[in-house]
Amino acid sequence: MAVVQRLLKAKEIHTFAIHTIALKIAHDGVPWPPAQRTRRTPELVAHSREGWEVATVTVGTRSNCYVVSLPSVGVTAQLVNADQPHAVVDLILTALPKEAA
Repeated sequence: MAVVQRLLKAKEIHTFAIHTIALKIAHDGVPWPPAQRTRRTPELVAHSREGWEVATVTVGTRSNCYVVSLPSVGVTAQLVNADQPHAVVDLILTALPKEAA
């Protein structure tokens, strides 16, 4: 995803990465059961200049692909081969709001 983030930065698209690790804690502060941690797939979120979320990109766990969601245009899960990060950028650029001329 770092490649996609760099390509979007070159196009002046603001992004941030979200890394989530969940740890269940018992009432006494000890993880329960021991070593039970949940790691969620990292997400890359792209925003328009106005601050609206235009896309979320994750990496498919077993499919070796990017999963691109574009809520502003009604796309929930567009699959793109992992060897085509430029295609992800193109999808995100099409979802950006068009500026007034």
